[in-house]
Amino acid sequence: ATLGNSDPAALFQAFQAQLAGVAGGASIVCGVFVHADAGLDGAGADLLVSLWEVEEGELRQRTRGPLAEVNRQAKQLCEELAAAIPSLDGVISVSADAGSAGVNRPVLAAAAAAGVPVAGTGGTSLSIAAGEVGCRLAGNAGGSVATT
Repeated sequence: ATLGNSDPAALFQAFQAQLAGVAGGASIVCGVFVHADAGLDGAGADLLVSLWEVEEGELRQRTRGPLAEVNRQAKQLCEELAAAIPSLDGVISVSADAGSAGVNRPVLAAAAAAGVPVAGTGGTSLSIAAGEVGCRLAGNAGGSVATT
């Protein structure tokens, strides 16, 4: 999600470290993200990317392949993850694909339906999440982290 983040495990640990400072404690217990070795701005369907999953607080690489195929798998995981959203305290969205057929739309729709707050970055995706999907944005959500 940010230019120069070439280590998904380090990015995950950085998120966990920041969340550890939340009063009462917070952590990432489940999630899905796609990591690209190059920026996604203008990326083609054949760009090689990795699909990462967080289950029970543990990060693992699920697969690596062309962007189009990995996105199909990521959307399936997001559809499965959506069922867990009502039991969570919040959703962190980083440069999500929030459009009507977007990879991350099922999670955002579940958050909106359950009233679970969404925080994160990615101005366009968060605007879609709030405006079209009905998500309740928390904190100073929005803006850009550099590039996708």
